[in-house]
Amino acid sequence: ALRRFLLIETRGDAQARAVVRRLERLLEARPPAARARLLRMLDWLREADLRAHLPDIAQPVLAIHGDRDGLVPPAAADVLAAALPDARSTRIAGAA
Repeated sequence: ALRRFLLIETRGDAQARAVVRRLERLLEARPPAARARLLRMLDWLREADLRAHLPDIAQPVLAIHGDRDGLVPPAAADVLAAALPDARSTRIAGAA
């Protein structure tokens, strides 16, 4: 499942193969997460909606997004930056 996620996340990236290989090496160096913990994290990702708290974030933010991201639309960085009081967004050309 993690390899499939990496392939989806890097689809369209000009250096997708190298990025996937590097991320796989990093994942192999870490102990595997417990299945129950992964399931709880997926539940949290599905249920958490923290958008109402964005105006409370006072830190300056730079939302960086790959212009070839196949999982999250690049416009999401613009929406995030617009919701934060001190933020801007930029895109990395050729990156997923």
